[in-house]
Amino acid sequence: MARDYTKYNVSGLGENLNKRQLVFEIVKDYVEKKKPSFDDLTAIFKDEIQGSKGFIRKAAKVEDPKRFNTKMPLKIKFGVEVVVSNQWGSKNMDAFLSLAKKLKYKISEEVEEEEIMVNNKSLEANTNVLVLSDDLVLKDFDPKWAKYLTLKYQNSADCSDEFSRVKIDLENNHIIPLLESNDDYNKKWFGSWESLLSIDNKENYSSSMLLVFSNDKLDDYGEWRVLWHDIIEGLDDGDYPEGVSDSKLDEIFSGTWFSNIHAFVTQNFNNSSNQSQDNKAEDNSAEITDVNSSIDESNGVKSYVYIKVYDDNTGNDLKLIKSTIVQTNGEYTLSFDLDSDGDGVIDQYRFYDIKTKVSGSNGSPWDFEEFTDEDDEWTDHESFEDFGYDSNEISEKLYNMRLEFAKKYLNEASQENMLYEAAVPFEKRDMLKEDVNAEILIFEEGDKSIVPED
Repeated sequence: MARDYTKYNVSGLGENLNKRQLVFEIVKDYVEKKKPSFDDLTAIFKDEIQGSKGFIRKAAKVEDPKRFNTKMPLKIKFGVEVVVSNQWGSKNMDAFLSLAKKLKYKISEEVEEEEIMVNNKSLEANTNVLVLSDDLVLKDFDPKWAKYLTLKYQNSADCSDEFSRVKIDLENNHIIPLLESNDDYNKKWFGSWESLLSIDNKENYSSSMLLVFSNDKLDDYGEWRVLWHDIIEGLDDGDYPEGVSDSKLDEIFSGTWFSNIHAFVTQNFNNSSNQSQDNKAEDNSAEITDVNSSIDESNGVKSYVYIKVYDDNTGNDLKLIKSTIVQTNGEYTLSFDLDSDGDGVIDQYRFYDIKTKVSGSNGSPWDFEEFTDEDDEWTDHESFEDFGYDSNEISEKLYNMRLEFAKKYLNEASQENMLYEAAVPFEKRDMLKEDVNAEILIFEEGDKSIVPED
């Protein structure tokens, strides 16, 4: 999978910053200049900007230190120490950049030349696009207003930090692939490893939407940006071109159109990928380990599965408390975890290098950038390549572990909205056994000895 290698320069603060460094430096600068109280600080750097994991926390009350920069606390008013989230990626970076711009920080971006060339090849050649059907063409939209439109869909039911994107060429009426060469069709067309809409959004999209209009095919920030939530709520940034207004845009865009665009892309890339996937199935069979087997004979991969659910005898699906899926090839160990947080489950992906005993964890299978040793000290590793491994290969394995687990063990609702619907179908109750606590059921399969010590 292509990674987002964008680096940022901030006038007066630093250059060549990655996403986490950018966010931290701006928050640090704001704290030093404004000396805010905790309430004042969190009123500016709101949780919803980062997403479901949270933005700013008091250092003494952090419950998940791996998600925050606990090594560099910031001191604010009254001597309170706070820490800043380190969970930043392409999904929530736009929201932070918009805030930083409002706070008058001057930020420029640097994208690696290789990634730009990939995008240019895709767009200049005008190949491998999805031509819109007549009913989806925006006949009342004047291309003079903008040549390109990017739609940012909310993937998650609570409209938090999960986004997928669709980019439309408004002049030629086709969908542009976000990544030219990519075997993951979700990533290629939606820029996300997951692009599922919640049930409420499938026919008439009603979650928040950011519409990004630009005249440059490589401009993802846009010359003017509009917020939509059932109706056009107004500008997020920029100025309307002549002839455009909230009411005019309301005549053009609707929740039904957003849903139909999403369905059109999904249907078309599924159709185009089915044959390709069938042809590759035999070649790739050794790469995707079935979590049903404790040992994959084709490549010697060992697996272990653990599931804990509430003991519900009402006939309802059994809500997940905790689960972990572990695989190892003898060189490194991968894990996909789900843990209940009361409202749903939190997903976590883990990597453990057996030789160096260094581990890393991340909220997604992509973009592992921070690793710790046995003493929980940060190491100098910044990617899987630093261990001699292929980042794409490992990330795909982690992602496939998630897919296989949901398909084999969880209900249909989980597969559409895992974070809030994770449950084992009630008809699979017999595979679970009672724990010492009669209110808990568990399932174990495979080789538990491969699980690294936490």
